[in-house]
Amino acid sequence: MAEKKYDGETLDCVQSINTAGHTVLTLTNDVLDFSKLKNGRVSILVTDGDLGVFLEETIKLLEVIAKNKKISLELETSFENPYVKCDFVKLRQVLINLLSNAIKFTDEGGVQLLVREESIGEFYFEISDSGCGIAEEFLPKIFKAFEQDHNSKKVHAGTGLGMNISQRLMFLMESEIQVESKLGVGSKFSFTIHLDQSFEKNLDKSQASHLSDIGLFNGLTLAFADDNHMNKVVVEKMLSNTGIKLLKFSNGQEISDFVLEGNQVDFILMDIQMPVMNGYEATQRIRTFERSRNSKQIPILAFSAFSFQKDIDLALDAGCTDHISKPIKKSVLIEKLNSTLELKKAS
Repeated sequence: MAEKKYDGETLDCVQSINTAGHTVLTLTNDVLDFSKLKNGRVSILVTDGDLGVFLEETIKLLEVIAKNKKISLELETSFENPYVKCDFVKLRQVLINLLSNAIKFTDEGGVQLLVREESIGEFYFEISDSGCGIAEEFLPKIFKAFEQDHNSKKVHAGTGLGMNISQRLMFLMESEIQVESKLGVGSKFSFTIHLDQSFEKNLDKSQASHLSDIGLFNGLTLAFADDNHMNKVVVEKMLSNTGIKLLKFSNGQEISDFVLEGNQVDFILMDIQMPVMNGYEATQRIRTFERSRNSKQIPILAFSAFSFQKDIDLALDAGCTDHISKPIKKSVLIEKLNSTLELKKAS
C-alpha cells in the first residue's frame, strides 16, 4: 500500500504536469514580485538564524533537479560563526533564482555555491557553473526586465524577470550582483553582503528547531497522503534527520484503506485535494472507523494550499487535528508534529 508506481509513459505525463504547474506558478510570482519591487512595496525583514543550515536547506531544494540532469550540485562554505542576522526569505529567493538558472543552462559538469566570510560580517556568495555561458553582447542587458539571451542555444520558458528581481533584492540589501561568463565555458554570479553576527541563544523557535531535530521522532511513523510526487520528496527531505518512518500514499482511498486494515501509525499528514478520495472524506472515514472500534484517534494534520479560516474550519470539522498551509516550511512541520506528539503523550 505504499506509493503508487507508474509506468514510464505515465510517469513522463505526471512529471510534465508537475513541471507545467511549477512553471505557471513561477511566472505568476515573478510578475507579482516585480510589480511590488518596482513600486517600492518590499522591505527587508531581518531575523536571527543559522546560515549553515539555511544554505544546506537551499541546496536540498534543488538537488532533485540537478540529479535528474545528471549534474553535480555542491556547497562550499568557510565561516566560523554561522549565526547571523539576515532576511533569509529574500536571500533564499535570490540564491534559488541564480542556482536554478545555473542548473537549467548546464548539461555537463555541475554547479557550485561558494560562501565565505572575507572579513567580520562581510560574506561573499558565488554561484558558478560549467554551462553554456552567456553571449558577451548580452551581459550588459542581463539584469534588465523582460530580457533573455536569444542567442543561447538553450530555449526555456520564463518571464525574463528573475535576474531583474534578484538584482533589485540585492540593492535592498545594499549589494549588487556581478557576473562573469564565457560562451561554452560557463558563468559566475557573485555578490557580497553584510550580515551582523547573532548567537545561538537568540535564535527564534523556528530557527532553533533546526538545531534539535536530529532523532526527534525516532521510532515513530508518519503516513503521508499526497498526489504530488514533489511534495513527497520535499517532506521526506525535511524529515530525513528526525528518525521518523515515512509511509507515502497517493490519495485518500489508499491511506484510509491502510488504516482500516489495522495498520498502526503515529501521525497522518493529509493533503486535501486528491483524486479518487479527497482528504476530508478520508479523514471522516478514518474517524468513523476509530469510533466503531472505540480506539484512540490518530493525529491528522491537514495539508493544503487553501489556508483561509473557512478552509481550516472545514478541515477541523472533518476531524483533522490541525492544519498546515502550503508551501510547507520545515520549521512549521517539525513544530506541528512535535506539539501534536506532546498532546498525544498528555492524553
